Amino acid sequence: MFRSSLFTTVIPIIFITLNIAVGYGVASTLFTVLPSSVAGDIMAVLLQNIAITNFILLVCLLFGTYWLTFKGKAISYGLVLLALSLQFMNATWISQLIIETKTQGIAWALGAKWSFAEIHGVSQFLFLIVLLIVMILALIQTIKTSKT
Repeated sequence: MFRSSLFTTVIPIIFITLNIAVGYGVASTLFTVLPSSVAGDIMAVLLQNIAITNFILLVCLLFGTYWLTFKGKAISYGLVLLALSLQFMNATWISQLIIETKTQGIAWALGAKWSFAEIHGVSQFLFLIVLLIVMILALIQTIKTSKT
């Protein structure tokens, strides 16, 4: 029982708390106190480290979801895979476009010009979707555990 609650309750709580704290709490504080360029550089380093932590937590959640709790139920397993894929896309492709817009002022992706604000908006949207997926999985597990 402890293993399943570790993988399906504790890991989502750590994931959600860490991402909200850094993504919204630390970021807003840094951009309020420091010049934008300095705050942006610090956030870039923080978010790179958060991305690595997110991959580790999502892989653990994938393991827990598939093998320990849901026994391969497609919807939960699929949601974790979707979150992992979106996190990977955000940490690799989207973050590179953000760097490109910061250095060149504009980025080309999917045959169109993208500004920093547009790319940042896409990144934030993907970030929010991943958080919501993890919250939904935690809610599913909580409802499932409360019924037993």
